[in-house]
Amino acid sequence: MINRLSHTSSLWAVFVFFTITTFLFTPILLQAEPRDPTIARLFSFIERLQTIEAEFTQQVEEADGSMPKLSRGRFSAKRPGLFRWDYREPFEQMILSDGESVYYYEVDLAQVTKTRADLLEETPAAFFVSDRPLDQTFTLSVTEDATWKLPSVRMVPLTQGTIQEITLTLHPQKDEILNLVVLDSLGNHSRFTFLKIRYNQPLPSDRFTFSLPEGVDLIDESDNNTP
Repeated sequence: MINRLSHTSSLWAVFVFFTITTFLFTPILLQAEPRDPTIARLFSFIERLQTIEAEFTQQVEEADGSMPKLSRGRFSAKRPGLFRWDYREPFEQMILSDGESVYYYEVDLAQVTKTRADLLEETPAAFFVSDRPLDQTFTLSVTEDATWKLPSVRMVPLTQGTIQEITLTLHPQKDEILNLVVLDSLGNHSRFTFLKIRYNQPLPSDRFTFSLPEGVDLIDESDNNTP
């Protein structure tokens, strides 16, 4: 997914990270308290989330059974609509949203792809940024995480789209994400583990501002479609 991408795949990667971030920062409007305590914890955790920064590892397991691809980097996000994924290994790359546009910067290719955040929101997985209650866009169930052997929340979209499901595992004693897994429509699993996490700490807004470096090409996809 991230190790070396075609132009089309790079836009898919932007969508996946946009999906994860906006899911974590989507307002949750509960009509009734969930009955299961694991689901109730997830609702409570997301409601309190204002900022997050962490180091992460990502392992992509493709449906064809090929060797898993491992990436590492740093992630930060701030409400409303700001996020940044900085990849350090195996290639230096960045995915940044300033709330209006999303930039995918491939450093070694000296290339930036720009798209509008609202266009990403209108993909088949728009429920991730919807103001509707989470349990009106997903079928929520509790499963066991294969790695940590802990209760996890499995979220399956009620409407078929490019994401088949998201599974999130919280630490049993504290508000901390242990594992997040995204299964896409091609059968690929993207597994994220977060380290050195800091929640609700002040983050400078200029961290989420993109300036085009000298000598870097810009591929502007902003006007390819209209909402």
